[in-house]
Amino acid sequence: MTSDLTLDDNQIDQLKELVNLAMGDGAKALGNYTQRFVVLSVPQISNVSVPQLPTICRHLEAQQGHRVLQRFDCLGEQGAILLLISQHYLQAFAEIMDRDCKSSADQESLLAQLAGLLYPVILPRLAKELGVSLKAGEMVTLLHNSDQALALAGLEEGAYNLSFSYALEAPMDGQSQSNVEDPLTEYRLAKSDKPALGLDVVIRAQPELLQMFSEKFALRLEH
Repeated sequence: MTSDLTLDDNQIDQLKELVNLAMGDGAKALGNYTQRFVVLSVPQISNVSVPQLPTICRHLEAQQGHRVLQRFDCLGEQGAILLLISQHYLQAFAEIMDRDCKSSADQESLLAQLAGLLYPVILPRLAKELGVSLKAGEMVTLLHNSDQALALAGLEEGAYNLSFSYALEAPMDGQSQSNVEDPLTEYRLAKSDKPALGLDVVIRAQPELLQMFSEKFALRLEH
């Protein structure tokens, strides 16, 4: 069902602040795990359709990429979080981790490893900031060469996308790791035209749920 609700500028700003906190936790987890500097993008809010999701991604090098989908339930509504990454960058992640990336099983394992690193910190941080419970479903990997379509029942039309990206840079040296009180500050300083690895994350939900997110976040900021 298509929703007639739309998000206003104030709600969009609140959602960007909320997503910033969650993606910051994801950056710390990703940086600590890979020992790489991580650069975060500015969160973007859009309402493009499911087939158009690759067009809002920063690091997909083709219209189609690998995806990991996980649905979640919150406040009586359902949403989904998606990780999108190109074959090139999945291969780069495999090299960083000293893993193979040849077979479909290798690729699915790497995707599960990446999503398993990010989703368990991003979603709980959202729930914590909102003071709500959030129940995550099973992760589903979809390879770019698979005939399986991206199915988002209930989220095809009228939904909004909260999208952001991570770019991994050079490895962290021992001095950087030991002298930085706030690693996220150092992550933000790392920049390059072509990252060693780039991936995109999209949180998709109907405006009813996102409006509740913005209202609850605003209330918590007031207290």
